[in-house]
Amino acid sequence: MRFLFRRIRESEKFLTSLGKPQNFFQTLDGQIPEIRTQSAFRGLMWVTILAPVIMGLGVLLFLELYPRSYFLTVALIVAATLFAVGMSWVTRFLLSTLADTIERSQNHLKQSEEHFRLLANSIPELVSVADGDGQALWYNDAWYRYTGSSPQEKAGINWRHVHHPDYFPLVLSKWKNGLETKAEFEVQFPLKGKDGMYRRFHYRATPVKDGSGKVLLWCGTSTDIEAEMVQVEDQQFLKEATTTLNSSLDFDSILSMSETHPVPLFADWGTTINIAESDSKAKEELLGLLEEVNWDQIREGKVEVLVIKALTNLFLRDNGFSEAAIFPILLRGGAYGAYVYCLKKEQAFDSRKIRMLTEFTQLCTNALNNAKLHEDVKNAVQTRDDFISVASHELKTPLTSLQLQVQMLERQLQEGQNVKPENIKSAEFCREQIQKLSHLIGQLFDITQIRIGKVQLERTESDLLFHIGEVCKRFHSQAKAQGVEIEWSPKDPIVGNWDALRLEQIISNLISNALKYGNGKPILIKAEFLEKERKARFSVCDRGLGIPKTQQRKIFERFSSGSPNSRGLGLGLYICRQLTQAHGGKIEVKSQEGEGSEFTVTLPL
Repeated sequence: MRFLFRRIRESEKFLTSLGKPQNFFQTLDGQIPEIRTQSAFRGLMWVTILAPVIMGLGVLLFLELYPRSYFLTVALIVAATLFAVGMSWVTRFLLSTLADTIERSQNHLKQSEEHFRLLANSIPELVSVADGDGQALWYNDAWYRYTGSSPQEKAGINWRHVHHPDYFPLVLSKWKNGLETKAEFEVQFPLKGKDGMYRRFHYRATPVKDGSGKVLLWCGTSTDIEAEMVQVEDQQFLKEATTTLNSSLDFDSILSMSETHPVPLFADWGTTINIAESDSKAKEELLGLLEEVNWDQIREGKVEVLVIKALTNLFLRDNGFSEAAIFPILLRGGAYGAYVYCLKKEQAFDSRKIRMLTEFTQLCTNALNNAKLHEDVKNAVQTRDDFISVASHELKTPLTSLQLQVQMLERQLQEGQNVKPENIKSAEFCREQIQKLSHLIGQLFDITQIRIGKVQLERTESDLLFHIGEVCKRFHSQAKAQGVEIEWSPKDPIVGNWDALRLEQIISNLISNALKYGNGKPILIKAEFLEKERKARFSVCDRGLGIPKTQQRKIFERFSSGSPNSRGLGLGLYICRQLTQAHGGKIEVKSQEGEGSEFTVTLPL
């Protein structure tokens, strides 16, 4: 009997303490009112046991005092017997009632326990129960699914081995304080999952106390907050990146910052590649990596990101990287290059890293566009001033000379003088100056037409070598006067469909440029037919001043030149590029300062 009551009380104590009573369970007495009469049952049972004994002792005492009262004695014995039989029936009834009460109590407690387990196992949170001293007793199914552990393992080990070593002292400190204050507490920490990866959780421990305030159990819930924390960190990263990028308008500074800012949050190493620079140092260092890159796709903006794995790349394996991600930098003027980010071994570019690096690349692109626009505005203002100064000088000089010569001829004609050979030379000089002026005006007209997109080509079948020869003849006198030899050895004809006038204009501008900056040294002209590509290619090479590296990207822009002390409007190379592109071709330059320059034009037939 004592065992039954003890089991009931122990079950009641355990189940009512699994959660807050007001939230999960009432006490057993509150749910089953019959249990409140347990003391009465005990009293009645003792009465049924002791009453016959007391009655028998009373009869014996009566016989001792009144030995001759036979009939009265018999009556007492019969009464005692009937009383004992009645009490036995009462006892049997009480025991039956008590057994029913115990069975119903146990069933109710079992249902309550199943209800709690079902509730705890149906929520995504990790639920745990610890005793009053903080020793873990029980976990829900979500805990075992996440950690990969099993109920057969010791609860204490279950609790400890999943905590990150760096955060475990904090967890112990929170628990120690909670045990001392007997108050609810919260803490955030990472837990290791069955895949070996850590995710951050928000843990809340609630004490369950008895009537005296003693803590019976601790009920804890761990809520996965990894997604929310990642979102906050990503937003903070982009916010800081935006602030940093917008704080500078220097193109190179932005490039430098963008290489290192995502490290080490989303990558272990980063660099920038400028695909416009054929001798890029970064390209040389990454030669093994870049063999797999299709730069035409990057130039045309056909890819957003390219991921290369170490399994197929020697550069990554040799440098201890597992993967590389390449993000194109697409500026307003076209593709500038790409960001290259690498991860160390046993890491991979997951969807979060790709998404964040893509957004970061877009932020950098916007910042670079702003910096380039700022630089363009500054250069435009400076170019405008330079253009006004140079144009005034260049247009005024031939007009002044022409005006003087014309005035002299007019005076001679008015005086009726015979025309002397010198006058003829003066007339030739006037013609040359008029041609220069006409050329300058023609360039200004061409640039206007190019700017508004009205350049029209009149294609005819012609020989490239013939046009080069014709232009060389025109520059023969000028080259001879400067003591410059134009080396040109025509071979087999190269025939294609070109605008003859525009083609000769391209050749003329390049030869004129070589004479101007060739430093009086020979000019070499070469031409060849590219049979595989079905293209024609010719080049004009001088051995003069050369072009500084910082200026090579700008020389094909309007009003730009390769030398700060150069004369001219700075339109020749710009017009060359525009006319070459109109033909579907391209123009390139290779130059070393002090060694000369080589301009190469490639045209489809």
